[in-house]
Amino acid sequence: MSMRLLKSKMRAVASTGAQAIVTANPGCHIQLEGGTRKFGPQIPVYHVVELLARSYGLAGPATWKN
Repeated sequence: MSMRLLKSKMRAVASTGAQAIVTANPGCHIQLEGGTRKFGPQIPVYHVVELLARSYGLAGPATWKN
């Protein structure tokens, strides 16, 4: 059941032409990343904070200041 739902989600994402998927939920992040690998589209999945950091020009956690 969950794989059918995930496949449906990935078809919906693909139909939008989105360049990335953004979520705030870690469980959803893991599921959606798996969905992009298994069903496509081959686009990145970001946590909302990661996307915000990228918008400020920060490459990743190693460059973030505490």
